[in-house]
Amino acid sequence: MACTQPSTARQGPRNVWDATQRYVLLLLKDNSKLEWPQRLSVFNDIFRFALKDCGFKDGLDVRKLQAQCAGPELERKGWQLVIQPPTTAEEEQLRSDLKTKVDASIAARTLHSPPTSPNTSRKRSRLVASPHS
Repeated sequence: MACTQPSTARQGPRNVWDATQRYVLLLLKDNSKLEWPQRLSVFNDIFRFALKDCGFKDGLDVRKLQAQCAGPELERKGWQLVIQPPTTAEEEQLRSDLKTKVDASIAARTLHSPPTSPNTSRKRSRLVASPHS
């Protein structure tokens, strides 16, 4: 993962996307069960140390992830390399390892998050969970 120092015209750190980040983002984008905040959490967890090294103390924000995999971006050469099947055994192994990390991170979040229903209001949830009910 590469990062650049802020330029005089631009404040703050800048992430230079690499194939590893794009592949993880592709896995997350293709998982229709995840909302963008969940995708962001998994992405930032997997790349937390590299992002901190680049100056992103709290990771990337959701807009950066969404913009990176928007239609026009997917046409770029960096994405085309990720969308294509792996060309070497090493690349195939790397992708397998990344998928395992993504799946494990999603599973860990699923275990720690209680199921919610879109039809359950917050107020009702608090009342049901209250020990004084």
